[in-house]
Amino acid sequence: MKGARRHLTYANVLATVTAFVVLFGGAAYAANQLAKNSVGAKQLKKNAVTTAKIKKNAVTTAKLKKGAVTGAKVKGGSLGVADLSLPSMPFGRVVHRASWSGSVQGGGPGTPTLVTTTSYTQEAGSDDIYSGSVEVSPPPLTCEPPRALVANLYIDTPDLATALGENQVANGLFFDMKGNRSFPSRITLAPTAGGVRFQPGSPTPHTLSLFVTAVCKLSEPGIIVTGATIEVAGVK
Repeated sequence: MKGARRHLTYANVLATVTAFVVLFGGAAYAANQLAKNSVGAKQLKKNAVTTAKIKKNAVTTAKLKKGAVTGAKVKGGSLGVADLSLPSMPFGRVVHRASWSGSVQGGGPGTPTLVTTTSYTQEAGSDDIYSGSVEVSPPPLTCEPPRALVANLYIDTPDLATALGENQVANGLFFDMKGNRSFPSRITLAPTAGGVRFQPGSPTPHTLSLFVTAVCKLSEPGIIVTGATIEVAGVK
């Protein structure tokens, strides 16, 4: 024992500590200084990379594999209109809607009365179809049968004197020939056969004008329009 103590000099102890630091400390240093690209998918333990270990905004579009994000991986209700490029999507949708409320008395026989106008721009490559509705008040007793209300929607025709048949894109009709029909509170405007405007090569502005004509036996325009809606559906 005394012999062992004689050999434990300061130099011997310092050499032993130095060797320990070199062997083990150096290994720890090397572990923290891995060579570039030395750790690949094979070196990662299964489930080692969790959501919490991914830096915020670290995964960008460029890092996503093509086709990796499918419809099944998108959370339901997470996408809204602001996230979609609607003009580029191949489906039918309402591209323009206009509403009006007021009080306009329908013109007598052969005398259309302008109810409202609205303007919009047709998208390039879109087939546009027109429809709508007209709200009316009950006709007075003086409006005896035969009676009718005719609503016509025209495109790019502010003056009916120059209107052509092709300018009419939607219409709504109500006829009561014998007084046995209740006057409706709403008359639907349906698209006409030639009312579709097909695929312009560039965005095209349009103006829509809604006219009504009231017809009574005594030629009294007693039917009053109290509201109207115009809708344009675009199909690509």
